[in-house]
Amino acid sequence: MRLHKGGPNAHLHPLPTLKLPLLVWQQIMTYTRLCPLEVNGFGYIAHHGASLRVSEVFILDQQVTEVSAEVDELTLAKHLTDMVNAGIPTGSLRFQWHSHCWGDTYCSHVDEGNIGVLGTNAPWIVSLVVNKFGASYVQLNIFGEFPASAELPLEIEYPPGSEELVAACRLDMNRKVKGMNGQSIVPIEL
Repeated sequence: MRLHKGGPNAHLHPLPTLKLPLLVWQQIMTYTRLCPLEVNGFGYIAHHGASLRVSEVFILDQQVTEVSAEVDELTLAKHLTDMVNAGIPTGSLRFQWHSHCWGDTYCSHVDEGNIGVLGTNAPWIVSLVVNKFGASYVQLNIFGEFPASAELPLEIEYPPGSEELVAACRLDMNRKVKGMNGQSIVPIEL
């Protein structure tokens, strides 16, 4: 089931945006590009206003192939125990990411099964699929009596201190990027 993203009732259940700090995105893409096969990871996620924000990502011991990445339930259970011992709320472990190497980014039947395992004790989780080209697909999965899934928008957050980079790129773009009608393109706000 897909949640409705638009139309007259869209205001009733707005979908959140998934926000990844630039460093988190770089970590995910570095794992993805370093591994010649698929790779799987997890992360801590929290509400951030009307968005969901991932604060940290990591990988656990896993078995991988060209088309799968499996973390066994015992490894995941041990990590949850470690979270409890460290005082980290286990409810924050609602983010799962993995790569599809050079393939398309979507949630396969295998992915859906893994999502279901992670979601056995959570009302919802977010899954991110990436590939080595940098393409991505984000899916919110809701469990319970009326399970549903919906694609979410992804936003990469620039860290404080990026103002000089953004200003330099904006200036360069103002000078060099024109529409087909020859007029300057107005850069969007980051």
